[in-house]
Amino acid sequence: MQIDKLLIDFRNARDWGQHHTGPELARSLMIEAAELNRIFQWPLMERPIDETALADELADIAIYTRYLCQKYGINLDAAIIAKVDKNAEKYPING
Repeated sequence: MQIDKLLIDFRNARDWGQHHTGPELARSLMIEAAELNRIFQWPLMERPIDETALADELADIAIYTRYLCQKYGINLDAAIIAKVDKNAEKYPING
């Protein structure tokens, strides 16, 4: 099953679409990014990184990113390629 369809079906089955405004999705994305940051808060104190928690937070970030892309009709793959192209022009290889 395509990931976007899985996410939309999951959301719609719970009637959460009403809460998926642009600002709400952006805030949720930022909250998940903060939770990701917390995993790395004290990495040098003999505490290994919890890879399951890391995967969960990265998945949450990706989910909210996909919901935002779906809401605004953005093709994420195309946006990534365009951004890499912009960055390549902005930061050329010095060689």
